[in-house]
Amino acid sequence: MSHREQFDHHAGCDCPEDSSSDVEAMVRVWQESFEHAAHDLRVEVLKQKMRKAWGSRMDPIADAVIALMNCEWKAAHGKGDSKQREKLFKDLVDKIRAAYDKGPK
Repeated sequence: MSHREQFDHHAGCDCPEDSSSDVEAMVRVWQESFEHAAHDLRVEVLKQKMRKAWGSRMDPIADAVIALMNCEWKAAHGKGDSKQREKLFKDLVDKIRAAYDKGPK
């Protein structure tokens, strides 16, 4: 039974309000939340450092992805241009190769 299921189970029972099982369930919920927050913090720290090291190389790639996705969306709605898509795809591949050939700054 997950922490949430345990908590929900105890929330609906006729246990005394200060039941130790309720307290234990809440401690586990807070511990789990702490672990999630610690993970999120590690991700944020890495994202900041990666942006500093790779950001200027990744921004043109992101722009190319957006342009290609816009073209894909238009194609899905009958407004696409296959030659434009090929051009945008080649541009994306070229930008990816250029960025990863250079590596972080």
